Amino acid sequence: MNLSGTIDSSNDSGTNHSGIALRGIAKSFAAKRVLVDVTATLPFGRVYGLLGANGVGKTTLMALIAGHLRADRGEALDGGAAWNDGATARRTCLIREDQVYPTGSIAKSLRVMGAVADGWDEPIAERLLSRFGLPLAAEVHKLSRGERSAVNFCLAVASGAPYTFLDEPTLGMDASFRDVLYEELIAAADGSRTFMLSTHLVDEVTPIIEDVLLLAEGQIVLHADAEQAAHEGFTLRGSEPAVRAIAGARPFLTMSRLGATVRATVLGRVAHDDLTKAADIGVVLEPLSLQDFVSAYGTAAREGVVR
Repeated sequence: MNLSGTIDSSNDSGTNHSGIALRGIAKSFAAKRVLVDVTATLPFGRVYGLLGANGVGKTTLMALIAGHLRADRGEALDGGAAWNDGATARRTCLIREDQVYPTGSIAKSLRVMGAVADGWDEPIAERLLSRFGLPLAAEVHKLSRGERSAVNFCLAVASGAPYTFLDEPTLGMDASFRDVLYEELIAAADGSRTFMLSTHLVDEVTPIIEDVLLLAEGQIVLHADAEQAAHEGFTLRGSEPAVRAIAGARPFLTMSRLGATVRATVLGRVAHDDLTKAADIGVVLEPLSLQDFVSAYGTAAREGVVR
């Protein structure tokens, strides 16, 4: 099921980059179909949150756009075939959560990135590393998981790549590291670059991301402004007949029971008269956070509820 979201598709960045145009992207690994028909137009200069349950293909999709993988079918990034293309490599940066580093110090990793990234900015990299308290002489293999994530982020931002992809950028980070990352990402996201990040800490990144891309069932099922995305679902609490009366034809994503009371997550927007009707028949109607909506949709898709 594809949900409609309203976004501004204009490009006011003043750059020559036309944005990301995904057209029928499909990818399988052996007998497992990961992406089926991913289609979306993503204007340049925005921050995209690529969200979805574990295993839905978020990292795969970013790797396809960045040219690290070959799609079975379809096109990405300015309409071109990105696989193994030098021009694509020069304008993209994807550092994965399982990034493999050269043996040695952080300084060596910076030198390697500087040799391949056209827009590399060493002073920015050093400033960011300083904010995380990471010395250039530190051996990468001795860093904690959160510290390696910080190095990932520093390399990605300092790359200067017009299209920068952050794969679970806060993995292993404590709250203080995450605060630094979010602050610096907001500063870097000034419209001169496109950022796409995948994360399970949805509520934390909601103030940062501008557009939500919800990936499920091998497709982007929702592309909407971040402030509006959570309104694509809501919760109902009350007796089951009353809850079903309010839901009407809208599909259920989740439903749990406690005695005679059910709590259900419903796919769809709240209609004008739902609140009045719910009050009349003893149903509590509540909004969802974006994280709750993503979680409910992922659960429903995994269990085959969403059609």
